[in-house]
Amino acid sequence: MSRPRFEAILAALQITDRKTPPYRDWFWEVRQIINEWNSYMRFKFSPSWISCLDESMSKWVGKFTCPGFCCVPRKPWPLGNEYHTISCGKSGILYAMEMV
Repeated sequence: MSRPRFEAILAALQITDRKTPPYRDWFWEVRQIINEWNSYMRFKFSPSWISCLDESMSKWVGKFTCPGFCCVPRKPWPLGNEYHTISCGKSGILYAMEMV
């Protein structure tokens, strides 16, 4: 696929069908997809009795371009956005996440 075609497709994609909120929310575009994912997994997926709860960092290098930028010194890569995730210990499937 050519780069211009890829960029044209990328420009047409949206991850939300909601309008921009009247207040400042840096994550308004991803909240819907995370909520839909969690709802779908609650409905469709039945995890085993083993679960793994984790704090994950989404790596980011530009402090001033990262919405929700935080620094967690104990992490291997301490700069970025932090998420709490839980996955099934047997299958490794992530079935819930939340932004911190």
